Amino acid sequence: MLITFLEVPNFLGCLSRFLGAKFKLITTECSSKDSSFEGRNRIFNFFERYADFKVCNSENAKKKWEKHFPEFKNKLRVIYNPVIVENNHTNYSIRCNGKTEIVVAASYQGLKNPLGMIEAVNILSDQEKKKLIIRWYGRKEITDGDSSVFERSIEQIEKYNLQNTIYLYPETKEIHNKMIEADAVALFSTVEGLPNSICEALVLGKPIIMSRVSDYEVLVNGNGFSFDPESNEDIANSIRKLIQTSDNELVKMGDQSKMIANHYFKTEKIVAEWSNLFN
Repeated sequence: MLITFLEVPNFLGCLSRFLGAKFKLITTECSSKDSSFEGRNRIFNFFERYADFKVCNSENAKKKWEKHFPEFKNKLRVIYNPVIVENNHTNYSIRCNGKTEIVVAASYQGLKNPLGMIEAVNILSDQEKKKLIIRWYGRKEITDGDSSVFERSIEQIEKYNLQNTIYLYPETKEIHNKMIEADAVALFSTVEGLPNSICEALVLGKPIIMSRVSDYEVLVNGNGFSFDPESNEDIANSIRKLIQTSDNELVKMGDQSKMIANHYFKTEKIVAEWSNLFN
């Protein structure tokens, strides 16, 4: 039995089977993007026919494999990653400062869409802005010396006079505490694998607002709002809906998030799914 992770190990495992190795082979897909099926990768992917199973960590990834390699359909499986969050003792008070507080955990890069979020917030009315706080935590430099998206985000916040609504912070090891203290957790990305921050927020029982990327249909189901990340108006409407959601509904959304997390991310369930493949 061999389980491989990442493109090159996956290819080497499949090549070994092609050359006559007799072990059972399970390859994995951890972050499927359209570029994963282009150029050299398409050659690598062709050899996946020699694997017994291909395990994806999202329905979105599985759909991409079915689209590009429909002949692999019967060997494709989805097994989510387990999500383990330490037991924090931070207290949460709903809208404790009279405002709806949203936390974002993402680096400051274009595909995470901080600029789109800022443009969307600017669309809101002055009254809506007064009822909202967004706190974004993430790595400022995408590559050494390149913090251009972060700097442009600061410029846009100042341009629109949103300094009392949007706060940008560096990454923090206390992100789970920050999530617990917030009323909701958001993802504004235009492209995404399975977003760890949203999975962790579900485990913590937080309402979600999320781009329609990855497995949003699974992750946002009665526990928040989804939007088209390419539409600033749509992003603004989702934020507006969250602001207008009653305290009682926010609590219900949080409970629904926990139910989703228990259904998809419990370690025992995921271990059982892997065991079924081994057998």
